[in-house]
Amino acid sequence: MFKIDISKNSKNLNTKQITELYNSDFANGPVYLTNPGVYKLMEDIEFNPFQNFTDIFDSLASYPEADHHFVLGYFAAIIVNGKDIEIDLNGYTLRQSVLHNLQQRFFALIELADRPFLPGQGPANFGSTITSCSNITIHNGTLGFSSHYGIHGNNMGNVVIKNLVIYNHEVAGISLNGGNN
Repeated sequence: MFKIDISKNSKNLNTKQITELYNSDFANGPVYLTNPGVYKLMEDIEFNPFQNFTDIFDSLASYPEADHHFVLGYFAAIIVNGKDIEIDLNGYTLRQSVLHNLQQRFFALIELADRPFLPGQGPANFGSTITSCSNITIHNGTLGFSSHYGIHGNNMGNVVIKNLVIYNHEVAGISLNGGNN
């Protein structure tokens, strides 16, 4: 339910896998980036997986036990927990919808790990392990409206962030904890 198939939008050019991302790829929740390649926005993205205010409660009810990274809801639009990944915003804007902002008060547009907290930390049990990313480039666009962060991550390595405009976040544009390079 949470890991969507975006392979229909993938192209292999010059040995680099390029995956095009559209609003429809985010309709049922976050996009996971686990495989090496270029992920390229093809339009402005407004993260709004719940069309009705109460849909978030139905979604969370499917996770009654602790030790799950969605214990408090969808914490990011893009979740990066792979290696050798390039996120090309392609001149477009990624933002949280006003409705999702009201539903999800802890949120990053781009999360550089498979969960927002290290094991044993945070306001809930997000899981007993964390998988962070490495060799990541994020560039060429705008990160807009967000209830917390534009980019957030824990324990990631070799992250390049360039040519971005980040605005209208409530906590920080970029928050990288325990990163290397």
